[in-house]
Amino acid sequence: MGLPEDRVARGPFAYETGYEALPALLAAADPPTAVFCGNDVVAIGVLNAALAAGVKVPDDLTVVGFDDLPMAAWEVFRLTTVRHGLGELARQAARLLVRRIGGEVDRAGERLVLPTEFVPRATHAPAR
Repeated sequence: MGLPEDRVARGPFAYETGYEALPALLAAADPPTAVFCGNDVVAIGVLNAALAAGVKVPDDLTVVGFDDLPMAAWEVFRLTTVRHGLGELARQAARLLVRRIGGEVDRAGERLVLPTEFVPRATHAPAR
């Protein structure tokens, strides 16, 4: 699913990326009701930016992270996130790297889809 460029913020997988990106997203003519972040650290930046802007999570804005870091479950965050197997991801990345070095992988790449699990916590609103 693609998004218009004005609905996408890019940056390092760091707290500052989420904190600095949210105000511009909220300033749009049609501000988002949900933000999906590339990792939990970015999502925590979004949560703090929302708090600073007076935006209520999850009433006004759903925030979803990715990784399910241990602190995502802390009571202070209770971040809704997507969990994945980091060990399996690392194994598959190493396997693909070895195959590429050995010339076994097509230059166009290989698509690999690994299982994930949605972990609902306190930062997402119920479906409307």
